[in-house]
Amino acid sequence: MRIPRIRARSGQGDDGKFYFELSLWNFEGTEMIGGEPVGTYGPFETEKKCKEVMREVSQVAVKACVGPNGETPSGYLDLKNGGQFRSFNEH
Repeated sequence: MRIPRIRARSGQGDDGKFYFELSLWNFEGTEMIGGEPVGTYGPFETEKKCKEVMREVSQVAVKACVGPNGETPSGYLDLKNGGQFRSFNEH
């Protein structure tokens, strides 16, 4: 099994409230797994609260990716910033 790439993005809806979606991609980031986002979450009154919950949900998704020896991740691989490994607390 290949490691999925987890992506989340936020935005403001027509109602003025904030939402985010979570999606899974192949590691290269060229194809969405399943063809649709895993889910859309919201509404949130503020962008700050939306992004706070988005990070929490993303962290749960990353931790669900258990390694071959049963280990769970202590951080994530930041592919948008040169493939650096970052702590969950850092972002």
